[in-house]
Amino acid sequence: MTAGYLPLVAKTDLTIEMVRNLLLMFEVRESDHPVTLELREWGVWAVTAEGVRLFIGATKEMPDHAARESLPN
Repeated sequence: MTAGYLPLVAKTDLTIEMVRNLLLMFEVRESDHPVTLELREWGVWAVTAEGVRLFIGATKEMPDHAARESLPN
């Protein structure tokens, strides 16, 4: 590893619609707490400290994948 560089842990491509969904997550909240992004194999979720989850958008097309993946409550 080159000095001064941190290893890449995760990345995703965001569309303008995904950014709008994320912005919505902040607009409807009454607090200024951060929102956690979960990068999963097929998509991105935003999760608040209170456990509210919002699907931000798919990172690749996998139509039947959502039924197989179990997400925390």
